[in-house]
Amino acid sequence: MFDSFIALRPDSPYYRLFEKMRSIVDADTRVVRCGDRLIRASPLWVRDHIHEMKGAIYWESELRSFLDLLLEHQTGDGFFYEILALPGDRMNTEHMSYVNDSCKFSAPELGYGMLRIEVEADIEYLIVEGVHRVWQAEGDTGWVARHLPRLEKALRYCISHPKCWDETHRLMKRPRTIDTWDFLDRPDSGINRNIMPSDPMGIMHGDNSGLYAAMRQLAFLYEVCGHADQARRWLKEADGLRERANKLLWNGRFYIHQYPLDSTSYGMPEEEMLSLSNTYDINRGLPTHSMAVSIIDTYRELREQTGSFAEWFSIHPCYPRFERCEAGSYINGGIASFVAGELAHAAFQHGREAYGVDILRRIAQKVTEDKALYFLYDKDGRNQGGGPSGWGAAALIYALTGGLAGVRDEGCRFERVTIAPRWAATGEPWAHVRLVYGASRAAVEYTYTWDEAVGRLRLESMPGPKEIMWRILLPDGWDLQSTTVDGEAVTVELLKIEDSVYATIQITPSPDSKCLIDLRLTRREFFK
Repeated sequence: MFDSFIALRPDSPYYRLFEKMRSIVDADTRVVRCGDRLIRASPLWVRDHIHEMKGAIYWESELRSFLDLLLEHQTGDGFFYEILALPGDRMNTEHMSYVNDSCKFSAPELGYGMLRIEVEADIEYLIVEGVHRVWQAEGDTGWVARHLPRLEKALRYCISHPKCWDETHRLMKRPRTIDTWDFLDRPDSGINRNIMPSDPMGIMHGDNSGLYAAMRQLAFLYEVCGHADQARRWLKEADGLRERANKLLWNGRFYIHQYPLDSTSYGMPEEEMLSLSNTYDINRGLPTHSMAVSIIDTYRELREQTGSFAEWFSIHPCYPRFERCEAGSYINGGIASFVAGELAHAAFQHGREAYGVDILRRIAQKVTEDKALYFLYDKDGRNQGGGPSGWGAAALIYALTGGLAGVRDEGCRFERVTIAPRWAATGEPWAHVRLVYGASRAAVEYTYTWDEAVGRLRLESMPGPKEIMWRILLPDGWDLQSTTVDGEAVTVELLKIEDSVYATIQITPSPDSKCLIDLRLTRREFFK
């Protein structure tokens, strides 16, 4: 039963946007047989699967099977396979020929194979993210505990193996692909995804923000499993990585595309190229707040400076040509729906709520016009394809749920949540939000009502969470006069993020009753 929803008035520009994105993510789902087990994946590349999980957790009841399969087949070195190849699946089985034997596993008697594209450096940290997300939805600490040694081994691989670790700078490295993508600018890169001795290498910010987030997630999982010493050790590792990455890769406005580890030049000033992982970097917590605002404002400026229909570039400026990709095509400058979602989410978190709203409004209008969401667009807004639309749709769900609706699970099963409704940035007078983890049926639900005529903002939460930290965005131009919780006057703290003001209230709801928060506002007077 699909009962997660974000309900708005029918004349809202965001009306049914959540449901439209859900249907796109859901269309990517496949259930396949591997030996005697059924595997559900969205789709059969774990990268796409983990990214699409940002939406799928709100309805899918089965989240583990693909992760379990990959975790159980961890290699001796510690890395994971990423693609499930099945008979009759032409694209994935072709990819088996793109890598050497050390990067593939074949079990014809069970009817499947798996492979790892060697040039990629993001799989291990994504699987840690996936395990953490499944735990949030399910709350099964025993399942996590069984996989902790594998997660530890995977991150140890990331910070030690010469394929992906640069000991000089103590940061992750990779062949010089475009951001997190899987091919280089060499003639055979389309069919050879191995790391070759002659490949130029570099340090890419997105690999390191992903590793940073995974270290913190692993520390958190160690903590909930009762291993405080290991948790502290990984937090220390994460802090050191963050410091080194921010020192080496920041150009004063955003993270440089690649820090070269050799003298190979691609003929472009890579220190001035803004690539897609900058948006992920923010949501993974790598930059400071001021750095995050700088990245967001760089994208805002691009909206005015370029002739493209949107500023959600995979990379900008792009290469004149990269392998088979002409300028502006595919990941060499295409405009990505997943960048739109990640950027909107980041904007909501860092005091650029109006920009986050603007992104969602434009993408919602585009979806209505096209009757579809595309993975990549050209500069005029035409479909370029190139990947699963569900990846972008899940990123937009992430922006809607965690950004605009403002729900963040601080533990698991919505037991401790932060709710930061940002509907004031939209002008919407009413919203009803209900998010349900399909795997556990745990839910969080609230309604938001804004009556501008009398300056009254009301929030009603339904039973479910044990603790709620409310951070309520106040409408621009209004000051808080008084606040009551269930009719009792309370004192709240005001939190300022850039020019935005939030009223913060910590409550412990009754397990059986609704909770009503009533804020009385007064219009701010301006004096010359």
